[in-house]
Formats: sequence, structure tokens, C-alpha cells
Amino acid sequence: MAVVTFEDGTKATIHSNDTTLGGVRNVVSAYLTSGVVHANITPNTAVVAYAPEARVWGEEYITEKVETTSGWQFPSPEEDWMRGYPQELEDFVDAIHDGRPPLSDASLAREVVEVIYAGYLSRRAGGAWSSSGHDPVRQGAWPRQRLRVLEQKSLPGPLTTAAIRRICDRNYGVGSDGILLLTSTARADFGLRIFNPDGSEAEKSGNGLRIFAKYLWDHGYAKQPTFTVDTRAAWSSASSRCGLAA
Repeated sequence: MAVVTFEDGTKATIHSNDTTLGGVRNVVSAYLTSGVVHANITPNTAVVAYAPEARVWGEEYITEKVETTSGWQFPSPEEDWMRGYPQELEDFVDAIHDGRPPLSDASLAREVVEVIYAGYLSRRAGGAWSSSGHDPVRQGAWPRQRLRVLEQKSLPGPLTTAAIRRICDRNYGVGSDGILLLTSTARADFGLRIFNPDGSEAEKSGNGLRIFAKYLWDHGYAKQPTFTVDTRAAWSSASSRCGLAA
């Protein structure tokens, strides 16, 4: 089970397992201030049928992926429509015709993956985990280098060497060539700690500083085009264009 807190303070509980008796079950329940909404996505309960034995229905089609037609069944009166296939195609065509983004696009899929991954990180850390600030960023003259920006305030605890290695691992983590940690500092506008995939800390990284500067600007932290960044080696002046001046 996962507890998700949205930006407006709304909370959601998500239950998931691989051993639910009776097959796939996707339901959404929304408890509002003055109302309740239940949505039975899978199985859809628009039609419910029961038979003590499979022979009752003979060769009649009930729905896909059922091992037997005995017991309670959930036939779809118009299966394609109930599963949303025509609606998906309609939105796809309309998006191309009207020149607009689709209702469900890659950015939504990415957000879903981020929430799922945050759940795993929360379980391992034993506390809340914010999905903000964990976007992989590619930038600069090294397009294949993938660095992750984390925010100290969003971490459930200290960023240990073991945690860094785990996050950077391409098989057991999200995979990264290093971590850029946003911290507080009194010497500059922003603090930056740079970690290698093995957990060791680097003093400075030109490409990392470019990526970090872009992250600060894109996420609204930097209010001016030029700002200062405090690293382990020294502080630098960074530009929103990701160009650097010593």
C-alpha cells in the first residue's frame, strides 16, 4: 500500500498486489467533502451475470481472459467501447487534426512511473519520499551523460554512500552517472554537492554545474538570469543559459 500526497494536500491510498483472487481488479474511490464516487474500471460492473456451472452459458462469449464462465461474471455489453479503445483512437486523431497534445501523453506516463518509483524509495527508506527533484536531466556537450538532481529537503534521511550506489545502479536503481544534490548554503545563492556513482564526492564538475544551473532555472528556484552556486571546491557564477564564468 502507498499513501500519496498531492500538491494541494489531497491524499490517496493505493493498494496493489499480485495475488488477488478472482483476477485483475482496478477500482477508484473518491471521498469528497460532500460526496463519494466509486469507479469500477476492471471488472466493469455495468452488467453482472451468475451461473453455478460453465455449461449454462454454453459457447456464449462473456469477456476476455476468463478461465471459466461459472460463478459471477462481468460481461461487457459493448466491450471495445467499455474498454475505451474507440475513445483512444478518437483523441489521437483529434490531437493531430487540432494540433493539440493528447489527453494522455508521455509526460503523464512519466509522472506515473515517478510515483511508482517514489513508492519503492519510500519503502526502502522507511519514510516519505517526494517525487519532485528526481528528474534525470541531460544537458551540455556530453549528451550521453545522465545525472540526477536531488534536493536535500526532499530526502527522508542522509544521502549515504550505499544509497548513492543503489540509485546510480542501472540494474537495481534508476541508473545515473552521478548525483547532484541541492543544499542550503550561506556562501552563495545555492549549494551543490556532486557525487560519483561509487558514492565518492567530487569537488567540481563543469557539465554537472551546467545541468544544475538549468535545473534551478527550469524549476523556478533561480529568480535572476545569473546566480551563484557553492560547490565543495569554490563558488561559481552560473547563468540560466548554462554557460559558466569562474
